[in-house]
Amino acid sequence: EYTVQNGDTLQKISQRFYGTTRRWKKIYEFNSDILKGPDKIYPGQKIRLPLEGLKEPRENLK
Repeated sequence: EYTVQNGDTLQKISQRFYGTTRRWKKIYEFNSDILKGPDKIYPGQKIRLPLEGLKEPRENLK
């Protein structure tokens, strides 16, 4: 689980955790039950990240 920070976008989160912006759609699909659109994320919101392809150390996730 990742807590969205001020200034985050799904593309930025994808770059940080997967080393590419291309996985933003997978993040969106993985959270389709809570996200109303790919540009509708807010600071403090908690989203799940698919573990497949994760590059960022998992201890940075809660």
